[in-house]
Amino acid sequence: MALDPTGSLLMASIQSRMALVPAGSTAVQYQKAFADGLTSYLSSSMQITYTWVGAMPLSPPVPDPLVVFQAGVTWNPALFILTPSPVFATWAINLATCLTSAMIITPLDPTYLFTPPIAVPIPGINLTTLPILPILPPVPSSVPGVSMQNVCASIIASLLVAINPVPVYGTHATVSGIYLGTPGAIMTLIT
Repeated sequence: MALDPTGSLLMASIQSRMALVPAGSTAVQYQKAFADGLTSYLSSSMQITYTWVGAMPLSPPVPDPLVVFQAGVTWNPALFILTPSPVFATWAINLATCLTSAMIITPLDPTYLFTPPIAVPIPGINLTTLPILPILPPVPSSVPGVSMQNVCASIIASLLVAINPVPVYGTHATVSGIYLGTPGAIMTLIT
């Protein structure tokens, strides 16, 4: 489980979803297919590492022996709606907004729980460096493969550096008791 920095696997996921869109479909349908391919790939490949500082509230406090855990991502489809635009910069801003607002981060180990249960999404995904395309996408065949791969690689590059430094509070339940996060979990790596 790790993101492919070349963008090839993301591009393949997007293109496989776009290939299912019937000929003559609207730009909105192609945007939905693009979003489906993107979120499907990220959900299956993106992993976030957190360092964890927790203690059992006893006197004296007992520190949690585990100090690292992994989290994955899912998506709120109601918040991930790409809007077609003839202006690529406008489309890229819409994509960045969807990525930051619709991402749900949850620990892969169910004994770790964020408080609240849905973690704070990754802020500040910067897609301003995406290569310029004339239009994305009226139809899949109009987007050259090289340009699409550059867009996908840029999306991945932006995600890999979008670490949220704000601690996320939570709990870690073990056989010996519940450890409270103080200050909690801090995102340290995205792969």
